[in-house]
Amino acid sequence: MGYYDFMAKMGVPYFHFGGLRATDRLAELCGIGSRSEILAVGCGTGYTACYLSERLGCRVVGIDISGEMIERAVERAESMGLTGRDEFRVGDANEMEFDDDGFDAVISEFVTIFLDKPQAFSEYFRVLRPGGYAGINELYKASEMPDDARALIEEAEEGFAGAVGLEFYLPTPAEYEGWFREAGFGDVLLEQVDYDYSYWEYVEAVGGLSNLTKMVGGSVYHILFNREMKDSFRDMGRIKELLVRNRKTKPYTGDVICVGRKPNSASS
Repeated sequence: MGYYDFMAKMGVPYFHFGGLRATDRLAELCGIGSRSEILAVGCGTGYTACYLSERLGCRVVGIDISGEMIERAVERAESMGLTGRDEFRVGDANEMEFDDDGFDAVISEFVTIFLDKPQAFSEYFRVLRPGGYAGINELYKASEMPDDARALIEEAEEGFAGAVGLEFYLPTPAEYEGWFREAGFGDVLLEQVDYDYSYWEYVEAVGGLSNLTKMVGGSVYHILFNREMKDSFRDMGRIKELLVRNRKTKPYTGDVICVGRKPNSASS
């Protein structure tokens, strides 16, 4: 079982930084409202999709490469009474099986960083209706930093890729903006995420203290009796320390929201 399949099995609601305040800001910048049809790329267990659908009244289609994630997303939608409004399916964000011009917004949180960026942004652009927005919430690193900080970040990048089995490196903010513009987006906006979210927000997201206890207990059980998973979690802890809390790297890494708009016409 891979790292993210394990996270799906445990029912982890979301992975991105900034919590629901970041999700709300992403939705605001993408102009999502009650009539919007949204594509959530890398939807995971469906928390963001169902949260936005319930709060804003929009319709959301979610795709994820993990069948385990999609099963959990479908269960979440059913439990919230959103079946029929929201739809979840296994899909590859680099080659999406959707018609052109089908969505009002495309969003992803801590997913695009793992993709073939030029291909993914081209797909985001393709499936958007003219005037629609694509928005991402992703980790970044500064373009300029001391050599010792760069060495530690590169160590963390390599370790993260090994732990999750996916290619991984931290782009710079300029790279994100560049991928948006190269794909054809205009009105590109980028802002740093500095929102903290509380322990109780996460408790609510997992369905209460009893569910959190079950999730933590199940995780501990599997980690204790699965050497590979134990190694992955140990590596992830070390990587998070390097990227988030290390005094040498912390000034040069962070999280950004970046949004771009598909022009209404080729001449826009």
